[in-house]
Amino acid sequence: MKTAGSLAAVCLVLCSVGASADAQENVQVTPATSAAPDALIDLERWRTRWVMHAKFAGGDRKLLFDTGGGLTLLHPDVLAAADCKLWGRITGFRMFGERGDGPRCNGMDLTVSGLQLRPPILGAINLGKINPADAELDGIASLNMFEGRVITLNLGEGEIIVESPSSFEERIQVDAAFPDPAQARGRRSRAGGHGGSRDGTGPGLDGAGFW
Repeated sequence: MKTAGSLAAVCLVLCSVGASADAQENVQVTPATSAAPDALIDLERWRTRWVMHAKFAGGDRKLLFDTGGGLTLLHPDVLAAADCKLWGRITGFRMFGERGDGPRCNGMDLTVSGLQLRPPILGAINLGKINPADAELDGIASLNMFEGRVITLNLGEGEIIVESPSSFEERIQVDAAFPDPAQARGRRSRAGGHGGSRDGTGPGLDGAGFW
């Protein structure tokens, strides 16, 4: 669903090299900056797509990561568990033109990789009702989760870096070409890297980065 308004600035980086960050829980594969980012979010392969895990209403929520979505949407039962007071109506359109209407919720925090995020709007969705194969998902995480922040999005490797002001300033100064992805995979393998195989053939985009 699409909505008007400003979203987070996104730097798309789709080739990567292995790198470690001492202050971070995960092993960072996107080229590191000397300045620490605010958070490193490791996406998880799920069928042909990426999912992320967020803590909300006392539980771990499995959310489909949708860069084309305008709103973050959670299952009605999950919203009820957080005592979210749904009100009003929002309207959006899916990629094939199908209209969707539903109530909204405000002022609710989700915690992802230790970072508290507050989307300006939360909506309700039952993905299992739309497609029974998606019933295990608790909702959709969209870019409005990062409202007011800058992120570096590495869809080829399933990684989101929530930049700090210092790491962002450093990142935009980088003008060197990234090494060949095959070299990156070799370095990542030797360093331990992320769990599972990240060979660039999974969900998301793969290729040259752009702003």
